[in-house]
Amino acid sequence: MASDYFQESCKDDTNFVMEAFVGQTGLCPADNGIRSLAYEGGKYSSKKLDALIGYSGLPSNRQAVYRVLGSNVNHKSPKNDGMVEFSSCAGGFPESKFGNTYHDRFYATKLNHADAAFRNGDALVSTAKMPVKWFECLL
Repeated sequence: MASDYFQESCKDDTNFVMEAFVGQTGLCPADNGIRSLAYEGGKYSSKKLDALIGYSGLPSNRQAVYRVLGSNVNHKSPKNDGMVEFSSCAGGFPESKFGNTYHDRFYATKLNHADAAFRNGDALVSTAKMPVKWFECLL
């Protein structure tokens, strides 16, 4: 889980690169939001779901941070948004319920953690990166 790794890096218990990286974020010691991210459940997935999940996200000033976290943190699964694994966000819903566009009620995206919190709007073209439109469809 990125939260665990982040906190270990704040305490200089990982490696020089990550310790320097998190030191530059200004988020050490970890706040309640980072500490509250906990791993839930095991990993059950398919090739379809694997193709839907990613941490690349939308172009933003946060994108590089989540790319580093997604590729360097010792996540329990490659299906993560940079901070948490997909299973902790799926809420126990079966993967068969998840689609890959904002028209789907359950939407597995290629967004990073900040994008999924609606902080960077929507992609211009990719329907796999339109969280705001997805939320509007729910209303």
